[in-house]
Formats: sequence, C-alpha cells, structure tokens
Amino acid sequence: MKDDLADQQIVNVNNKTEMISDSQDKHPMIAQLASLQRLKEVGWYWGPLSWIDAERLLKDKQDYSFIVRDSSHRHYFLAITFKSQGNIHHTRIEHSSNSFSFYHGNSKSQCTSSDVVEFIENTIAHSKSGQFMFFIRSSIPGQPMTPVRLLYPVSRFAYMSSLKHIARFVIHRQIRRDRIDDLDLPIRLKSFLKEAQIYTESVPTSDDISET
Repeated sequence: MKDDLADQQIVNVNNKTEMISDSQDKHPMIAQLASLQRLKEVGWYWGPLSWIDAERLLKDKQDYSFIVRDSSHRHYFLAITFKSQGNIHHTRIEHSSNSFSFYHGNSKSQCTSSDVVEFIENTIAHSKSGQFMFFIRSSIPGQPMTPVRLLYPVSRFAYMSSLKHIARFVIHRQIRRDRIDDLDLPIRLKSFLKEAQIYTESVPTSDDISET
C-alpha cells in the first residue's frame, strides 16, 4: 500500500511562536472522539479512499489542492493527499500525545491540535498567511524540498450523490455501525449500510464537475 511505503515527512518552518490549540484542555478521549465525529461532516474528508483513487481525484486539480482520507497504515488514523508543483504526494497525519500533526519523524511538529478538523483548518490558514511553511523532505540526498500549501480542499459535497447514498450517510450520523444489526431492516439494506465507504459512491473525474 502506498501509505505503508511512503517515507515522506513534513518539515515545518515557523516565523512565530508555537501554536497549540485551546481544545487540548479537554479530556483527551472525549476530545478525540468528538474530533473524529466532527471529521465526518467536512467535505474534504473522503473516508477509506485508496491512494490510487486519491491520485485519480487530484490528477486534474490545481496545485495545492488536497483531501484527507483514512490511512491504510495500521498505526495511523489518517493520511493527506495533496498536489504540489504538478505532482501528487501522500503523507500521514500523526496522532501523538493527544494531538494531531503532520508525519514528521523524530522531530516535534510545531503546528498541532487535539481536533483534527481544527488542525487542517489552521494549516490552511497558515498556508495562506505564511506563518508556518511546510516542506516535503526528499528521500534522495541533495534534492530540494517540495513546498506544501493546503489552499484548495476538494469537497465530496461538490459531487452529485444518489438519494440512497445520502440516506445511508444520514443514518450513520444517528446510529453507530455496531448497532446496524439492531435495525428492523432487510438483510440487503443492512449490508448496504455496513459498507466501509459511506462518504462517496464513486471517485469523480474531471468530467464530472469543474475544478473546485
């Protein structure tokens, strides 16, 4: 899997002091659960999208477009796929010490938050303002680092969905996945509700909608 093989690390260079979110004051477990629940509501989160489909999705997008998806690496919750200088890159999102940050090896990230949505939103703001500058360190010695700017979130909400897909997503907002069998529904519908990918019906192409 691409996420297992990729060794791309985010290096950040900040111009000001370290930014730590106020939401880190919450009880860690409660904050994490609330953060992951909130993640379902934002358009740039695409759920269990493969790296192949993520690259297909961003292929015709402009530089600094990005999405967040589930990581295929068993030790990570999330990964981010983004486009920079015409190329598509993947890197993991760390969750350590009750905070989300970019995958950065042994160094301490200076842009963190206990809420993953807040973390991405802050990163977008820093990409615009230049307060924090992020780079990908090349695995090839002597190669320049690739700049990372998250400016154009690609939203799954921008693509047409069927009524049954929308209904499934709404049901998942009201009931946990492990309680689906308790619903008074035919087995076929329960199987539909249990499918892993509830965030998009299919991976859109550039022919489906204009660039967002």
